Amino acid sequence: MGRAERNADKTSTRKVRTQPSLMEDVFFLLAKIAIIALFLVIIFTFLFGIKLIKDDSMYPGLRDGDLVIYYRLQKNYVQGDLIAIKKDGKTDFRRVVAIEGDTVDINHDNGLEINGYPQQEKLIEGETLPVVDATEFPLTVGPEQVFVLGDNRQYSIDSRTYGCVDKADTQGRIITVIRRRNL
Repeated sequence: MGRAERNADKTSTRKVRTQPSLMEDVFFLLAKIAIIALFLVIIFTFLFGIKLIKDDSMYPGLRDGDLVIYYRLQKNYVQGDLIAIKKDGKTDFRRVVAIEGDTVDINHDNGLEINGYPQQEKLIEGETLPVVDATEFPLTVGPEQVFVLGDNRQYSIDSRTYGCVDKADTQGRIITVIRRRNL
């Protein structure tokens, strides 16, 4: 068998490739969209949370209308972290001011004191005062707990009212804020 005969034999056995039909294209497009949507649902159910701010309890750090994304798997908080907490069936956002083992005191003379040192807080609105008939100070933050305050201290319901928050009741640390402008 010569070279020309082998090439002719190969071309006769090749399959002709056809274009997929419109229905096949639509089916594959919808399958790809479903896979991407499923991936996003899994990511935002188990790894990240996303929530719209609906009050001014964290003003000026977080504002009404801001979109917040938080990471669910990181619960080793440090002082200053913004976290999502689950309280009374709704998600709130607060700032960690004390962690496990810290002693917190809030009084009319010095405001917020952590471990006996007055705190100089720059990004808060209003004075840090105790809430009448609520948490008694000084208090020591227990194991696996954090003490949280809202940045807008006059209008925030926080650990001054309900005490320390168990880490199990936290949903994660805020990693980004998407702020709306001019609305």
